[in-house]
Amino acid sequence: MNVLNVLREDSIGKKCRADWVILEVGYRKYLDKKHDQSKKNETSKNIRSHMRLLARVAIEFNQLSGLKTEDMFMRKNYEFLEKAIDQIIESSPEDEYGLKLAMGWMIKRAMTVLEGVYSINEQDSLVHELDCVRKAMHLRWPGLFGGAQFKSFQRRNEDLRLP
Repeated sequence: MNVLNVLREDSIGKKCRADWVILEVGYRKYLDKKHDQSKKNETSKNIRSHMRLLARVAIEFNQLSGLKTEDMFMRKNYEFLEKAIDQIIESSPEDEYGLKLAMGWMIKRAMTVLEGVYSINEQDSLVHELDCVRKAMHLRWPGLFGGAQFKSFQRRNEDLRLP
């Protein structure tokens, strides 16, 4: 699958190619999906989409805090992460609920991947830090993503109830 070479040549595409966190998350997603050859193009597009979404959050986080992408997953920087998500949603005229939920799930996925990387590299303090951030995100999920989740469920129910 050709994922990186097809990325657009904009700031988000460059971030996807240069940032080790985004590359690692994309690679892990690729490994999860590589066995499904019947949907090769769709899978490649899906991986690129998720990498671009994570890069978009990382760029906004970097602009707000001046920190690196891996610092996005530290407790002391969690407020910057929330502000980055809110600013992306405010500047996005399209389906904000779906976008916001996708960002939340992608951040959770990135935390899982990083936790595995740090665990393999025996960086136990970072594994513990990610576990604490995951708990904080779980605690604050309803406030940050609850409205988007409700709207998504509501829209799905409206579509399913049509005759």
